[in-house]
Amino acid sequence: MGEDVTVHKDRVLIQGISHNDHSAVPQKSVLSDSIYAFTKRVFDVSCALTTIVLCFIPMLMIAICIRTTSPGKVIFRQRRVGKNGKLFTIYKFRTMVDGAENLRRHLSPKQYDQYIKERKLTGDPRITPFGGFLRRSSLDELPQLFNILKGDMSLVGPRPVVVDELKHYKEDVYAYLGVRPGLTGMWQVNGRSTTTYAERVQLDVRYFEKHSFGGDVYLVAQTFAVVFRKIGAY
Repeated sequence: MGEDVTVHKDRVLIQGISHNDHSAVPQKSVLSDSIYAFTKRVFDVSCALTTIVLCFIPMLMIAICIRTTSPGKVIFRQRRVGKNGKLFTIYKFRTMVDGAENLRRHLSPKQYDQYIKERKLTGDPRITPFGGFLRRSSLDELPQLFNILKGDMSLVGPRPVVVDELKHYKEDVYAYLGVRPGLTGMWQVNGRSTTTYAERVQLDVRYFEKHSFGGDVYLVAQTFAVVFRKIGAY
């Protein structure tokens, strides 16, 4: 799988799956249903705009706190893989020290191996004190509302991944590429960081095969309960 992934301009190409050949990605009727697509997009934009308006002052306060408690930029930007392999820049409030991408500089060999394997790390030393609060409360993800407005993401879908993570999906990669990544989704309401990567892939497969507008609304509602109880957040 790893050898079959290439990046061409602003898109990820996988051998056997072309972004122009939608027959290569297993489709279900709901994905091509224009009513579902329209309703989901209206829901995404309406919720994103409403939340941005309501949270403008809190977001401004978060930005000030990040700026005054640790050196570096307020917004973390990174290239992620979107629907059909299209690359986009994701926005998050910065929760780590400046230069955190230099893994070997900040992590021990054991921590490095764990992070490469699972793309998560318990007690990550790169996380700032205020960043830890943002992660536990999921407030660091508020800037992704702008990704939703741009159409790169949806409110509900698989967690956005970097190119290197696609190798974990193997033959199930269609489940990730077939929908827009989401601000929340099956992973976020089913354990979050306590799940293994293999379990996360199966959650994405389940979402791809079963999702509906009613299911999306249910997952959004469940997200509030999970965030409030801080389940699986670190």
